Amino acid sequence: MRVPVGWDAVRDSDDAYLLAPRGDTLTSLRVSALTAMSPDSLRGRSPSFWVHLVTHVDTAAAERLDSTSTLVTRDSVFAELGDLVRMRFWYIAHRVSSDTVRIGIISLAQAVRTVDDSLRPDYLAVPENLVRTAKY
Repeated sequence: MRVPVGWDAVRDSDDAYLLAPRGDTLTSLRVSALTAMSPDSLRGRSPSFWVHLVTHVDTAAAERLDSTSTLVTRDSVFAELGDLVRMRFWYIAHRVSSDTVRIGIISLAQAVRTVDDSLRPDYLAVPENLVRTAKY
């Protein structure tokens, strides 16, 4: 994985990449992946079906990237250790075969002041670029 200029990266205990803008302790970007293999009864299902099955995320607004790939995004705001955090998830599902789907999971978390605050556009550009260019 190519680390963006101005960001630092480490591997976490789940073997995912954890990135943060240099000098910013209130923002983190996590990049991980999983592989789902289906039993015969679920063989041939769409990538968005697998995102929903594995994450329970509503996939009604899924974006079809091509004939074998789907992108689903989800935003949330929550309190963690006294800080209000806005988090965006990108789930990119890619059908490898009739019974195997790989799901890339990218999440950007940033401390915010209010529930109406947005993620910083310059920070959003990093995961958006990963979503469009990564190979799963």
